[in-house]
Amino acid sequence: LHEVLYCTRDFSSFMRSILKQAVTQLGWKPHPNEPHTTSLLRSLLLSHAMDFNLREISSEGAGLFELFLKNESAHPIPSDIRPAVYHAFIINGGEEAFGEILARYRRETDPVEKRWLLTALGSSRNPYLLRETLGLLLTGDVRRQDAYYV
Repeated sequence: LHEVLYCTRDFSSFMRSILKQAVTQLGWKPHPNEPHTTSLLRSLLLSHAMDFNLREISSEGAGLFELFLKNESAHPIPSDIRPAVYHAFIINGGEEAFGEILARYRRETDPVEKRWLLTALGSSRNPYLLRETLGLLLTGDVRRQDAYYV
């Protein structure tokens, strides 16, 4: 769905070059004593990097989620990058990743976390998985006010 918004090839290429440079400079992980505005910028840039399909950046984010899966307490994901990490995991992981994020969505009780997980489910590039996500809207798994985030 996001690709419709960024349809021109030249614009997408331009954005990818800017985002790649900025994300490479900031990195995925926060640095000690960095201003909170840098954390906000990181979150925004990583989300846009996922939207513009920067594979090397999304692969790194998916790797962070895989580390988290192996040992959640040893490799927590900072909340400011969690939406981008979920997004990266879905983009890179296929049906298994979709199943993992869907299971987490169904178990989660925090509405903000649920929204992040739901948004990630809607970011798959696989048409079958997108249909599955849209199907959640019809089953009552998704609250009406959260349908926007799909």
